[in-house]
Parts: sequence; structure tokens; C-alpha cells
Amino acid sequence: MSESPSVAPLVGDIGSITQSMLDRWGLFSLLDAELLNRVAFAFVYGANGNEAVLVTGDDCVYCIGNGTAGPGIISEAHLNVPGGLSVQLDALCGCRVVELASGSGPHLLALTDSGDLYTWGSNSHCQLGNGNTNQLLQPTLSSLLKVCSIACGASHSLALTQDGEVYAWGCNNCGQVGSGTTVNQPSPRRLAGPLTNRRIRRVGACQSASFAVSVAGEVFSWGCNKHGQLGIGGASGANQNVPVRLTSLERRFIDSLACGQSHTGLVLAWGLCRGQPVSAPIVTRFLSVNDVFACMSHPPVTCKRLDFKPNYTVSIAQSIQLAFNDSATSDVTFQVDGKLIHAHKSILRIRCDHFRTMFNENWNQTQSAGVIAIRDFSYPVYWAFLEFLYTDNVNLSPEEAISLLDLANCYCEAPLKAHCERLIKNSITIDNAMMLYLAAVKFSASELQKFCFEFAIHHLTRVVSTEAFDELDEATLRSFLRQAAAAGAFKY
Repeated sequence: MSESPSVAPLVGDIGSITQSMLDRWGLFSLLDAELLNRVAFAFVYGANGNEAVLVTGDDCVYCIGNGTAGPGIISEAHLNVPGGLSVQLDALCGCRVVELASGSGPHLLALTDSGDLYTWGSNSHCQLGNGNTNQLLQPTLSSLLKVCSIACGASHSLALTQDGEVYAWGCNNCGQVGSGTTVNQPSPRRLAGPLTNRRIRRVGACQSASFAVSVAGEVFSWGCNKHGQLGIGGASGANQNVPVRLTSLERRFIDSLACGQSHTGLVLAWGLCRGQPVSAPIVTRFLSVNDVFACMSHPPVTCKRLDFKPNYTVSIAQSIQLAFNDSATSDVTFQVDGKLIHAHKSILRIRCDHFRTMFNENWNQTQSAGVIAIRDFSYPVYWAFLEFLYTDNVNLSPEEAISLLDLANCYCEAPLKAHCERLIKNSITIDNAMMLYLAAVKFSASELQKFCFEFAIHHLTRVVSTEAFDELDEATLRSFLRQAAAAGAFKY
């Protein structure tokens, strides 16, 4: 028996998604940490890249976004599920979904590890393959069995079965179904012609075009070629209603994308790339196809699932963060309010001019083995300061951020000062506006001072009635009133 095709889609990806990759997809910022930590993989789609399907490690399936997953899916119940803007798709929970695909409308396909295919959403062009144009409001099991890979165009769909055959259905105005006509296909139809007697291992689709890769590494394309997306070379615009082999790739064995110890892979792109038509495949410098879609596609959607598997490679930055307050590796200790904080002189010298001067070559070696007592600042403030040197993050309450601003001013730490100012700005209220204004004046934080002043001017009637305003010293009060007058706060 010959080997069954892989379940992977036409395009692949290297490894799992990292935090820097995740940051490219702003949609995930809507999720709370609890749900995000449970996600095994995600699939981003939608007219603006603003919708997604999430599959968790415990085999639950959620949708997020505006009008997510087709008409009728979203209800008010979505406000009560983890993630806030997510809704659970009960029909897919426990089905072990392994692959997702979507078109415009949207219409969606979901593939399980047992080869079952579910479809739902828009169906104006028979893209759900249920024999009619009635939309499906919930994921519904398809009659097509033993599917191992799926793909969606704008309004057509593809499925690859375990015996290497390709089925297509839906909109066919440009020949994207590959039937040799331009008549819409209401149910899955097996492709013949050039694909006859060829075992296919990958399928893929863009808006009105379709693609297939054989086990021999051959690439076939068919459908719309307005922007050269078929990659067949020559003038753009000649649509193909049957599969055509890409002769420009004859000398390459195409196997989506993979990198390993003894081989390398190239990511190629063609079609409409950021408004520029590319009629033949070109080699890119991207390491994954999803990177291409994030940076060159409009909208920025995923072309395959984004795996959220843990990345066990620890970066230099992560190693430095983990070293903070590690007594096993530290060579300097600070005592603040009777509590100890462990650090590393080398890191402190690299990150802070104050410590670079402090730990110079004339530093008393007998002192270096002891504990440095800190009396001018509280333990939470000094902890936050040292932690910032290791992480570039400030974890401190807004109330204590003023004391940290004082420390940053004393130690001439401009980056820390900027972090404190941002933290304080986010905490400003009517009651504390003048207190924060006074702190900004005291610590020469000009941007924060301007921000607090403008806030106070816009709420002047209420601000002057607060206790913080009554406690201003005479010089600061006179200065504030002069600035307020110059800003036109007093009409008479």
C-alpha cells in the first residue's frame, strides 16, 4: 500500500509561534491570559484580519472577533465565556480539530484528526458543499469522508482525501473549481484532467485560485490569474479552468516548507503582494509562510494554523530576567527594610551608570562580599528599580511610582523615568491630579508636568476643590495659576 498524504496543508511553518510572532496579530490582545494560555493553536481570518478560531489544549473550540464564524454564531452568551470576546463552538468541542480554513463571507471548514469535515457560515455560492445555497449557522458534518487537508478561496473550497484525490466545490466564475467550466459546483467534485493518476499531498487556495502539490513535488494551479497568482508566467489575466503545472518550478522539489538538520527550505511568494502584482514565484527572506501573510497580505490573515506550543528555547533576554534575585548566581546583595535583593554586578554596571560608577575598579573588595544597605527608598520601590534593569518592565502600583520617579531622578535613569511617567499618566484622577503635578515639578518630569497641567485645566472647577490643591505650596500655586491664565482658563 502506498503512503497516505500528509495532513499538512499546502503551506507550512517552522516551529511554534513565539511572542514576537504573536505580537503581529493584534487580535489576540483581546484575550485574557487564562484563555490565551490554554490555546493550542489559532486561525486568523476575516475581511480585516479581525476574527479567529481558537482550539485549546483540552479540545475546546472558541471564536473571537466581530461577527465571528458566520451568521447566527454570536449570541449574548459570548460575554460570559473565558476571553470576554469569545464564544464556544459546542459542535466542535471534543472532536479533535487539527486544521481550519476560511473564505470571505465568511465560510469556514474544520478538519478533525479522524478525517471528518465540518462546514458552516456563508453559502451564497455553494461553498459549503451541501448541495444548496442555504447558510449553516453551526458547524455541520460534511458527507465527504477521510479528508486529510482542506483549503478555502473567497467562495470555493478544496479537500484532499487520504487516497490523494482532490475535491472542489463552490464558486467557479474563474475556473477555480477546476471542472473545465465556469459553472458553480454545489457539492464536492473530484478533479481529473492533469491530476489523473497523480497522487496529491497538499492543497491550497487564494481568493479565486487553487493549488495542489503532488507527492513527486509538482505544483499545479488553476482559476483566476488576474494578478499572476497562478505563477504560470507570461502575461497576467489568462484564467485557467483546469489544473496547469508550474513549469518555472520543474527543477525544484516542492514540499510546502520545512527546515531540518540535513536540508533547507525556501519560502516563495507570488500574486498581489502589497499592491504589486508578481506573476512568477520569487524567493523571499521570510522563515515561514505565515510571516509572509502577516507582512505582505491584505488583510493580514493566517494561511494555516498558528501553533501555540511552548518554545523551550530560552533567549538571552529571558535568561537575564530569570537571573534577577537569584541567590545562587548573584555576587551582590542589597538590604532594604530588612529584606534582601540578590543581583549581579556585571548586569548592573552594563545597565546603569550609577552602578557603573559604584562598582568601579576601586570598589572595596571586602564590601563586595557583604550586603549593601539602602535607606533612602522603600523595599517595593528598590525592588522595582532593580527588576527594571533586568526586564525593562516596571511592576509597581501607581501610588509607589512617584517614589520610583524620585529614584530615577536621583540615579539619572531616563528610561526608567519615562516608564514611571507613563504609569503615572494612566493613574491620574481628579483627586490626585495636583499631587502628581507637584511630583512632576519636583522631579523635573516635563512631559508628566504638561500632561497633569492639561488634565487639571480641563477639569479645573473640580480640581481646585480637592484636598491636593489646598496642600500646594505658595510658589507652586502661583506658578500653576499663571500658566492657567496664559492657557485661557480664566474668562473674566
